[in-house]
Amino acid sequence: MTREDIISKMYSAGISLVDEKEIQYGVNLYFDNDSNVRSYKKSGKYVVDGKGKTLTETILNTDLNNKNEKGVFVVYGHDEAARNDLELMLRRWKLNPIILCQQSSGGLTIIEALEKHMKDVKYGVVLATPDDIGYAKENEKKKKYRARQNVVFEMGMLYAKIDRQNVAVLIQNSTDLDLDMEKPSDLDGIIYIDYKNSVTECKERLAKELRNRGYILED
Repeated sequence: MTREDIISKMYSAGISLVDEKEIQYGVNLYFDNDSNVRSYKKSGKYVVDGKGKTLTETILNTDLNNKNEKGVFVVYGHDEAARNDLELMLRRWKLNPIILCQQSSGGLTIIEALEKHMKDVKYGVVLATPDDIGYAKENEKKKKYRARQNVVFEMGMLYAKIDRQNVAVLIQNSTDLDLDMEKPSDLDGIIYIDYKNSVTECKERLAKELRNRGYILED
């Protein structure tokens, strides 16, 4: 079993990787259930230790659940160029971007379609582009760009379905904008990846986040 397989199985069970260290012939993976797994690259073997050993061994000895192991749910607003760039980047990594407008509705409402396609993925990417302008009603002078309301709503649905650590928000913060860009949320623990002009600027950071959650990327 590879490092990525181990991380993927643990994440599918709701257990997060907190640290990893190189060891001779492999890597030692530390998880937040007080277990660690020594994974050996050439042989594919692994050894589990720690207080959470029993649970971790059970998880690793169980077949992967039916989540789409290549699927990444994409939330987007009105910036089609940014959406297309993100889709191309994910497909180059041999992942499967789930983009709602490209899926058959099957007579479902938008909410039902969102629930259907979100339930079988383990990661989501939110494109927060400056599509709208908003401000507090008592302070019109402090206008800011903000993401579309549907983007904020779908982001909240993703957090509820797959947890905030499995969602990355790509937010455009260009100096060319005449107003500041408002973050969809100022809550702690949200993964924000800033870019100025092109989504491709997020490539390195997003790839790292995906690999840390068990995705195998090709390029």
